[in-house]
Amino acid sequence: MWECKNCGFKNGNSNLKCHGVNCKAERKADAIEQPYKVTKEHGMKKVFDYCNKCCKDTFWIATRYKGKKAWRCMSCQRTAFLIGKPKPFPIEVENI
Repeated sequence: MWECKNCGFKNGNSNLKCHGVNCKAERKADAIEQPYKVTKEHGMKKVFDYCNKCCKDTFWIATRYKGKKAWRCMSCQRTAFLIGKPKPFPIEVENI
């Protein structure tokens, strides 16, 4: 994604001409490149519990599967509708 310096309109990477209103500028080498969106993992709901597939305690994040609320293991990507009672986070990863 790049931003036009004339009108400030944000265009897609494949656009060579600006699609802003009444702007006929072309993309130049000095166009301002916009970074891609990054998902905020720190805002996701996480729990720490045992995974049967990994055979160890791992983090689970809230997700949706088949239209219902579910949990996904962060190490093996296994999806489960129900998990056990969450364990407290380990002291060494308390701030993750």
